[in-house]
This record gives sequence, structure tokens and C-alpha cells, in this order.
Amino acid sequence: MKINARFIGKHLVLSAALMGAGLLATENAAWGQLETFEQQLDTLTGSGNALLKQGEAKAIEVILNASRSKNAFYRANSMEVIVHAKDRAIPMLQLGLEDESSVVRFAALISIGKMQEQSLGKRAAEMIDDPNASVRAAAIFAATKCGMEVDASPLAQMLTSRDLELRGNVVMILGMMGNKSAIPMLADMSRAKFSAADSLRDVEQVQFAEAMVRLGRTEALDTIRVRAYRPAPDDGIRVLAISTLGKLHDANMMPGLKKILDDENVNVRVAAATAMAELDSDTGKSVLLKAAEFSSEDVKKSIEAYLAEHGKRSDSEAYRALLANEAAMSQFAGQVRGQAVFGLGLLDDADAARAVVKMLDDELEQARLSAAAALLKSLSRQGVK
Repeated sequence: MKINARFIGKHLVLSAALMGAGLLATENAAWGQLETFEQQLDTLTGSGNALLKQGEAKAIEVILNASRSKNAFYRANSMEVIVHAKDRAIPMLQLGLEDESSVVRFAALISIGKMQEQSLGKRAAEMIDDPNASVRAAAIFAATKCGMEVDASPLAQMLTSRDLELRGNVVMILGMMGNKSAIPMLADMSRAKFSAADSLRDVEQVQFAEAMVRLGRTEALDTIRVRAYRPAPDDGIRVLAISTLGKLHDANMMPGLKKILDDENVNVRVAAATAMAELDSDTGKSVLLKAAEFSSEDVKKSIEAYLAEHGKRSDSEAYRALLANEAAMSQFAGQVRGQAVFGLGLLDDADAARAVVKMLDDELEQARLSAAAALLKSLSRQGVK
């Protein structure tokens, strides 16, 4: 099983920049009475929905703890997740709008727009003057979705920015706003070469294509499909493409996704299994359940096996460096678990539900947050009260 060291390294650098020195700190307050909760889990029986319902209070606790975290990354995640618990969302999103971090303000505004929460529309419109450009773009989205009349023309100018993050955010927002008149502009800008690096160019192409598909140009799916198959120096591109096709419910990809379940890269396998779950298929269930238990030891064994076979390749030093970094291996294993839980939350299955609830007590906060999101999204999607 191959694990792409370059992908791992990039992920860890980004995470460290967002989350600060406490990247791997275990916050005991966030998972509190672990033994008691696990004992309760062992006694749970019933359908998948019944199991998820038993974990609902714990999921809310995880989100509330994240909203008070010192790490802006976790606070932003809590703003994204809380949309699936609407009775709790408004007060938390109000706090998010006042957060010192632009990442958190951005996430809060996107959630307000998705919920179309009209009670927050006026406040969202006021944030069009925010000092951060991405926040201003999100404010336009939120205010518009909440029924406010605002000037959306600044989005066109932002789309020409040399700032990769801002441009990506604006592309996403244009896709979510639902205005088909944006298609020609998106098509034109997708042909502009802002990024010299091929991997960044691929990310942009997937982002633009996703937005255009959401606006009705389904032929743009081909742009994403080719990146799901094409070997790339960074397997993160394949993961992004496969995940996007799942979110877009591309049923024509089902035969290809079945083949990808046997890929040598664990992230790619999990992405394919999750995409199949998005298409109401449980064919990838075993892949997801195994990934939900992925550990540092699994990472270590995978790297050792790869080095034994490919020890003279150019990337071998990166793998050896990773092998010597316990914290990095732990973080990567947690990332895999967190990725898998989203797919498990889409399955109407007791085994999958049990794995989701169990992950609410994961040692890494990002995995716990992913589990909380998967659980609440599943209950919301199925209308469970």
C-alpha cells in the first residue's frame, strides 16, 4: 500500500500553519469521560439511526468544545459543522462573525448562506466591508442567500486575483450562488494560467469545473474525471477529483470508482469509497471501516513495505524522514480516520454508525470533529428527530 510522502508533507505544513504549535495536543476536556462513553457504546444496539441518535449529544459537545478552541482552524470547522444542528447554529454563528480570525468569519458566513438564515442577513451584509477579501466574498454570498440586496460585482474582480486562496474561494462561492450568468466568466478564467506549478493548476481546474457543473454545465465533469484517473506527482489531486465527483453525484463514475477501491494509496481508496457512498452504494464499506481504524503502526508498516520495494527511488528520503517522525505519522493516521468517517456517515448501516460514534472519542480533535459532522449530517439528511 503506497502512501504519498509529498502529499503528507504538504498536508502537515498547511495544518501547522493554520493550527499553531499545539497541532497534536490531546484536549482531555473535549472527550471527557472516555471510559464511560466507550462502555455505553459497547451496550448500544439497534439500527444505524438509533446508534447515531445515541451519539448526538456527544457530537454537539465536540463541536461546542471546538468553537472555543485556541486554534482558529478548529473554530472554523465548528462553524461549518453546526449547520447540521440548526437549533444550536444561530448563536454560534453570531459569535463566529465577530471572531478575530478571518478564517472563522469566512466559515461562519458560508454557513449562514447555506442555511439562508434571514435573521443574520443584515449582519452578513454589513460584513461586505470586512478587511479580508475572502470574508467580503463570503459576506456577499451570505447576504444574497438571506434575501438582502447587495452589489455582487466585486466577485468578478476578485476572480482575477493572483491570490490562489481568494480565487478558489470566489470560484466556490459563484458555484453555490446558483447564478448561471457566471458560467461564461468562469469558463474564461479557467483558461487563464495563474499558477506555474502543475499541481496547483490541477486544483484550480477542478475548482472551476465543479462550480460550472453546479451551475448546469455538466460537460465540465470530464475535466474532473480525467484527474481522478491520471497519475499525478501529488495523489492529493486524485483525492480532490474523486471527492468532488462524489459530491456532484456523478453516477457515470461508478464503474471507475469500483476499480479505484483497489488503489495502492489509502487516501485514494477512501475517497473512492466515500464517493460511492454519496451515490448510495455500500460497496466500499469494508474500505471505510478499515480506514476508520487506521493507526500510526499502519502508516509505519506501509512506509516500510514501500521502502523495501522502492528504496532507491527519488522520494525514498522523504519516506524515511516521515518514518522517523512519530508525530507526523500520528497526524496522518488521524487524517485517514477523519476522511473515512464522512463516508461511513453516508451509509445506512449499524456497523458504519457504530464506527462514527466511536470516533467521537478519537485522540485527535480533527477526527472527532469529522465524526461529529458526519453524525449530525446523517441525522439531518434522514430527518431523524
